[in-house]
Amino acid sequence: MNYNQTLVGSWKLVSMRFEFSDNGERVDMFGPHPLGRLVLTPGGQMVAVITPGARARPRPDADYAALFRDLCCYSGQYRIEGDQFVTDVDVAWHPAWEGSAQRRTFTLDGNHLWIATAHTDRPTYYPGRAGRGGRGVLTWVRE
Repeated sequence: MNYNQTLVGSWKLVSMRFEFSDNGERVDMFGPHPLGRLVLTPGGQMVAVITPGARARPRPDADYAALFRDLCCYSGQYRIEGDQFVTDVDVAWHPAWEGSAQRRTFTLDGNHLWIATAHTDRPTYYPGRAGRGGRGVLTWVRE
């Protein structure tokens, strides 16, 4: 099966959970109804944008910092290596991701796609989580 062609299209985010490696706690990172879009092109380009579902419009400058904490977006060339979805990041909301290779595991079942960051033996650290590591598990549905 050529996963590149099978994955091509637009995907809508259903859930984004974070599993902490220190105690197994699971939280909805961006609330119970996050907004997100993952677009995968036939040429191997991807872009992902994820935000909480209910964000207030910013008023004072301090509100803008909160918007940054509640955001995840990046793009780049992607490839499939077995059950790994690897993106060579060219643009990202977080400068540390630019120029990196973001590696995820994935499972595809019909119109549902599950993507997870590194397992808890190699925790992911996400801004705004007080230095607690774990892994993110995202559920997408094909549009």
